[in-house]
Amino acid sequence: MVFSTLKGSNFSTMNFDKTKAMRSAERLLSQGKIRAAITEYKRIVEHDPKDFNTLNMLGDLHFKNAEKQEAVGCYTQVADFYNQQGFSHKAIAVYNKIKRIEPNSMEIAAKLAQLYRAKGSLLEARRHYTAIAEDHQLRGQKNEALAIWKQIAELDPNNTEIYLKIAEVCRQEDQPDEAAQAYTDAGARFLEQKNFDAALSAFGSALEIKKHYLRALDGSVKAQIGAGYANEAAQTLENILSEQPFNRDILYLLADCYIEMNNPAEAERTIVKLVEQEPANYPKFLELVGIYLENNDLDSAAR
Repeated sequence: MVFSTLKGSNFSTMNFDKTKAMRSAERLLSQGKIRAAITEYKRIVEHDPKDFNTLNMLGDLHFKNAEKQEAVGCYTQVADFYNQQGFSHKAIAVYNKIKRIEPNSMEIAAKLAQLYRAKGSLLEARRHYTAIAEDHQLRGQKNEALAIWKQIAELDPNNTEIYLKIAEVCRQEDQPDEAAQAYTDAGARFLEQKNFDAALSAFGSALEIKKHYLRALDGSVKAQIGAGYANEAAQTLENILSEQPFNRDILYLLADCYIEMNNPAEAERTIVKLVEQEPANYPKFLELVGIYLENNDLDSAAR
């Protein structure tokens, strides 16, 4: 009884001639008999489940025969195997086959994003991450979208628009501190690019959310000076000081502002107040001396 059971379960495998089956499948394929070839290739992979090349070919035949779900099933097994084995190039190639059949599959997009990121293809990784984030947003899954936008920001820190996206989502999700920080990050990058108008807009959005946010104020002052609005920048800081006369951070920003404006008289007045409140800021006078010397005002520099 035992012998007969073993014979029934193993007989077909032991007597299966893979080489003969491959030749048969290839002959059927050359004759244009795709359905018969598919049946033969199925037999091959059933007897040898680790033959992923044949399984990939079977997927191609299913696709050619307009059997998309069957094709995806074959490709998924092949791509997952390559991915698990660390064959990223092969995995990417097969996942892309699936993506062409199912362009809206976020599961495949996520796998491709991770693989492209791991191999350093940042543009491709960003493209897939962006598709995932936008899909989350369309579904109203804002926290999930936010997590993906942050991954994109890590991937491409020079992409200023990503920080604006993060800021918008944080604002919608009632996360004011994170929104203000993201707007400020965007503003700082615009400032580096000397895009002063865009920087002012970003810093302004941050300050709408978090009034007197020091980092945003600092960036806004620099952007105003760069855009030719130094007097407005100084006036903004003076207005804050009228409400908070002992705010050393604002005094420091104002001193820098007047120094940038090459206005040593106002800079000196501000630095005096700053040092009266915090003597450790005395080195600021050295910057003031430099301004007087640049202006050939030796008497003021020697005081």
